[in-house]
Amino acid sequence: VCSSDLKALPKVSIPCPTFSKTPHSFNDFIHTINSLEMFPDYEQWNGNLDAFNDLFRGDFGSPSDGFIITWINSSFSKTNLGYEETIKWLEERIKHCHISNVPYFNNKIIEAKNNKGETLFDMIVKIINIHCLNGKENEDKIELYLK
Repeated sequence: VCSSDLKALPKVSIPCPTFSKTPHSFNDFIHTINSLEMFPDYEQWNGNLDAFNDLFRGDFGSPSDGFIITWINSSFSKTNLGYEETIKWLEERIKHCHISNVPYFNNKIIEAKNNKGETLFDMIVKIINIHCLNGKENEDKIELYLK
């Protein structure tokens, strides 16, 4: 897809100013994504990152020819979905994971407490980038712009 084709793609903006003025949580991000109706045939995304990845593969009402995502004021989200929020998210995941995954999540919690490893923001951007033109699932034709 060339640049001129990208301009014709449907556009969606993640409106960070609406949730960056107060402490922003991952739950706020989930609510924002659900309110955007990016995936109109999918009732409500519950915050599962595997499911978030699946949503970009199509069949949930998203444009089959791809779309452009502009994440407005993404630096606020990068901060608010940083290590502190990542630790909370990991601690919640560990309560519900299979016992064989507990050591993995414990290691991720230790990393996050030391400001190392991926944050929730990093994970979300990484998932979207998988579906972008340079990603391994580039047939989904997603473009992500962090503003």
